[in-house]
Amino acid sequence: MGWTVCFGPLVSKLAKQLLEDDKQYIDDEVLGKIVLELVNTGQCAASSSTSRLSEELIPVLSILRNCISAVTASHRMDQLAEHPLKVLIRLVSIKMIALKSRPVSDLLVSRTDFCPLPMTDFNGREFVRISYLGPFFCLGVAANDDDNFCYEGSERFLEDLDLLKEEQKGGYYGGIQSKLGGHRNLLHKVVHTLLANSNSREKTLDFLSQMLKSNRKRTQIQADRSRLASNGVMMNFLSVMLDLSEKIQLEKVQNEYIFYPNCRVDLEDETRLAMSSDQVAEFVQTLDLSNCKPTFNTECFYMTCHALAVGFSSTVDHLKNSKRTLDDIQRQLKDAQEKISKRGPGYANHPNVIHHMRTLKNYQENFAKALALVLRPIATDYLNVTLPLELPKTFGATPELYVESVIDFLTFLIKKELNIFLQNSADFAQQLLIMICSTHLIKNPFLSSKVVTVIFLLCPLYNPQARHFFSQILNHPISEENLFPSLTKFYADVESTGAHTEFYDKFNIRRSIQVIFKEMWQHGAHRNRLMQMARDCTQDFFRFTNMIINDMTFLLDESMTNLKTIHDIEWVEMNDTAAWAALSQETRQQKLDALSQAKSSVKTWLVLCNDTMELFISLTTDNPQIFCQQALGERVAAMLNHNIIQLCGPKCSVLKLRDAERRFGWNPKLLLGQVVDVYLNLSSEQFAENIAQDERSYNPDVFKSIVEKFWVLEVHQADRFLEWDKASDWGEDYPDEFKPVCGPPPIFATLHALCYTMMAEPTRLPSGHVLDRKNILRHLLSDQTNPFTRQPLTVEELVPDLELKERIQQWIKESTAAREQNK
Repeated sequence: MGWTVCFGPLVSKLAKQLLEDDKQYIDDEVLGKIVLELVNTGQCAASSSTSRLSEELIPVLSILRNCISAVTASHRMDQLAEHPLKVLIRLVSIKMIALKSRPVSDLLVSRTDFCPLPMTDFNGREFVRISYLGPFFCLGVAANDDDNFCYEGSERFLEDLDLLKEEQKGGYYGGIQSKLGGHRNLLHKVVHTLLANSNSREKTLDFLSQMLKSNRKRTQIQADRSRLASNGVMMNFLSVMLDLSEKIQLEKVQNEYIFYPNCRVDLEDETRLAMSSDQVAEFVQTLDLSNCKPTFNTECFYMTCHALAVGFSSTVDHLKNSKRTLDDIQRQLKDAQEKISKRGPGYANHPNVIHHMRTLKNYQENFAKALALVLRPIATDYLNVTLPLELPKTFGATPELYVESVIDFLTFLIKKELNIFLQNSADFAQQLLIMICSTHLIKNPFLSSKVVTVIFLLCPLYNPQARHFFSQILNHPISEENLFPSLTKFYADVESTGAHTEFYDKFNIRRSIQVIFKEMWQHGAHRNRLMQMARDCTQDFFRFTNMIINDMTFLLDESMTNLKTIHDIEWVEMNDTAAWAALSQETRQQKLDALSQAKSSVKTWLVLCNDTMELFISLTTDNPQIFCQQALGERVAAMLNHNIIQLCGPKCSVLKLRDAERRFGWNPKLLLGQVVDVYLNLSSEQFAENIAQDERSYNPDVFKSIVEKFWVLEVHQADRFLEWDKASDWGEDYPDEFKPVCGPPPIFATLHALCYTMMAEPTRLPSGHVLDRKNILRHLLSDQTNPFTRQPLTVEELVPDLELKERIQQWIKESTAAREQNK
């Protein structure tokens, strides 16, 4: 009687069915027959059918929601988790023939909790909790996940995992992924049915849109995940969106949808590829959006693109943090074991969420479409493409996340499932090539660096399996003309990425480019293109070579400094046990910390140093002339002189370490050979003058003693260097005009801490300061600002000071004459 009073005849029949058949849950076919009977009865009394359906079915819908809210995938009874969904599908699929509608679908979306607006700051988590369909999306391998990376219920799936061999785990995960796949298919059926019904379509789209809007902060670096939907929810949601978009043809997607006033995707705070928010607003004003009517295909596809970023990319980032946290905990003392036991099972379940072959292929296909859509304003025909010099506004206004989510996915897939990527690579070779050749159109260098990373991961020197794919990049029609120029320009531009770690980031990015260069170097056409760039000596190539010199100088200095620190503490201080014991505990700890830091740093610097030196040798082998020019020649000579003295000079013993090559990769003979190779590649009278003019390091007597130690090198290296040494007579022909009797008057010198040398070509800056032309040009290669005022400065703004130059030359003549008289 209670059932009838509270819920009406329908629920009474359901309760009776349960009692009579002694079942734990009602059969969805039986339910379908009962509801169909109710609907057919309602058609005979059309005036009261809606109210009667509402009276009978709203309690049933509420019961289903309560049932799904009470279970998780960690329950042993999987049917309890699946059954509410099957019942819901049966209900929303029922059609009322007379009205040509699905009454339960209409009733469901009319509920106040179908698409509620969040009332608190916990937008994402609140929306999942209070919306009707939210609990249905919660089912997964974990009940919840948070910033502490605790995955409740994960251990259920890992009971026997430790007993399996590594090659057997794939099959073990397969069963779990199959269960997840089945649940996601049921979710898709519910949403698809609601969308197929015209009366419920708009509100269902509103629900999908609100799910994305409520969780848009998931893409933030420091997102507060306690306020947002969990990874499991978003991966279930993403799976549904991907299935909805699977058959969408790109031609039916409206390119300017993101600028529509009624766009369901919230992009207000999203960073654009090359425009500020004000520029985007101005651009939108130029568009005719008066008759914009978005199609279902367009709305669905764009929401899927957004879901890929909000769901997949943020989940991968979250998993990276999870792994980092797990690794940190594993290095702690035994009292951390309890924390490890909580986090370990959760992380071990991630293959169930991510490593599903069919899902990964689905991701890849949709990401390929998304990237094609982004690139459409600059390249529609990948074979006969002409890259634009000016920024297409549609491309510039495209949100970064559409590109970044693709690149993040490719990085993940190449590292984890390379075979899947290579089997379904589609147009990615052409798309990646166009992206890397269009970095001048992308404002964010960090985003461009991610594209470089993907190409590096596919380089045969790093990944031999990807040789065929990489050849598609190198053999593309635009590759020969544009790839080397684009990479050399970006090599210099990446000096600043905007991140607080940009100084160190640039070395990793440049190392990736260096590996790509090595592979390109083996292809004659690309090598000839680089040689042509060197002959033309463009400003971009000049900056590129200058950055290599900057890097070499820093990396060699850092490597030597750290090696000396290790030597001083290990070989000198710690070997003197009495003196070491006499130090205070605090002092010893400080030195041990410095030793640990030096050991950690030197490995990285030596790897980067070796790769940069190999690139430097390759460039000086084929293009020595550019490094002999005055602006670069003096710097190269000073760098080489300083480091060859470090390696072979009077104090070279401070670089001697115990078992250095095994522990740190330190091979002084190899580095010495590389330095000598650069000397030999640049061997010329002009470069010999640059060497001799290096007042900081060059000393003829010291160099003679250094050359005597070259017996450790290959015979041909030592012999060639000795021949050049004898032929050059370094320092003997140093220009007399730069050896005056007394120092030059201050007005004739560069009046700043930059340097204090005689000016050969005095040049006036817009600020009124005067510098020697070679010095200011050298500065502008690294930093295009006025060194005195920090204002932007270009070469075109430099003005020769002819009057001062004439006075300097006159003073040199007078000084030389005075010296002759004093002889």
